[in-house]
Amino acid sequence: MTPAVKRKIFGLNAAQVYGLQQGTLRRKLARDPVQRRKTEYLNDPRPTFATYGPRDRAEFLAFRRWQGNGP
Repeated sequence: MTPAVKRKIFGLNAAQVYGLQQGTLRRKLARDPVQRRKTEYLNDPRPTFATYGPRDRAEFLAFRRWQGNGP
């Protein structure tokens, strides 16, 4: 899927239905703290893909056993 198709499917159609202007939405998103962090992350030349905590059920159960709470 191209970025243009994604914008149309996930954003622009809803904006049109609710009568929202694209420019207004972009200005509000520019001030949104979550959007700013997302943009900073995407612009990072070396993003980290570190995962904290268990990544699947097996790791979760092993973690619980290690903590003394497991089955």
